[in-house]
Amino acid sequence: MTNQNRLIGKKILHFDVIDSTNEYAKKNFFKLENGAVILSDEQTKGRGRVGRGFISNRGGLFFSVVFHSKLDISKLPIYTQLASVAVFKALEDLSINAKIKWPNDLYINGSKVCGILTELVGSKDFHGIIVGIGINVNNKKDEFIKQNICASSIEEETGLKVNRSTLLEKILLYIDEIFLDYEKNSDFIKYKPILTDNSLIIGKEIEITFGNEKTIAKALDIDEFGNLIIDFNGQISALNAGEVHIKM
Repeated sequence: MTNQNRLIGKKILHFDVIDSTNEYAKKNFFKLENGAVILSDEQTKGRGRVGRGFISNRGGLFFSVVFHSKLDISKLPIYTQLASVAVFKALEDLSINAKIKWPNDLYINGSKVCGILTELVGSKDFHGIIVGIGINVNNKKDEFIKQNICASSIEEETGLKVNRSTLLEKILLYIDEIFLDYEKNSDFIKYKPILTDNSLIIGKEIEITFGNEKTIAKALDIDEFGNLIIDFNGQISALNAGEVHIKM
C-alpha cells in the first residue's frame, strides 16, 4: 500500500497479526523511512500508557506512525495530543461525535474507544517518535466484558459499521497535515480549541493518581505546552502527561 503524495502513510507495512506495532516500529526505527506506518489487523501484546495492556482484537484499527523530528526533544510529547486531534477530526468527518480525554484517549458516550501511545526513539543526534493508535471500530462489547476491560467500540456506541480503511486514510491525512505543520511552526495553540472544546474532562472534577497517591481536583484548561491546568483546593497547577493517570 503506497501513496506518493504525502509523507505520513506513503509507505504502509500491513500485518495480519503482530505482537505490537509500536514494538515493531521501535526495533526497526532506523530501517524504516520517515512517515512509515505499521498496520496490523490484530495485536497479541498491544500496549497503552505506563505499560497497561490494550485489547487489540480483529475488527479494530491498530497502527503506528514513524516520524523523524528536528524539534527539540522536549517538544515531542505534544504529538500525542496532536494525534488526538487527527483522530477526532477523522471521526467528525464520519459524523461521529467523540470526546478527548487528556492526554491520549478518545471516548464516545462516555466509553473509551481509542488510545494513543507516543514513544520517543533515537539518539542524541537523531531522534523521532512512534505514535501508536488503537481504535475499537467494529468490535463487540462482550469482547471487553469477558476480559474485565472498561471499553467499547464505535459500532457499539453509534450503531455504525465503519470501513476501517476509510477511517485509517482520513486519520493519516490529518496526521500528515497536523504533524508537518507543527514541525514547521511549533504552534500548538491553533489546535488547542479542538482539545478543550471537545474535552471529556475540562470543567469537571477528576481523580489524579501520582505514584501511590490519589487526589481530587478540577480540570481547568490545557496550556501552550500541552499540560493540563488543574485547581486543587484553590492551588493552580500544571500537570505533565507523563506524570499522572486520570479517572473521571
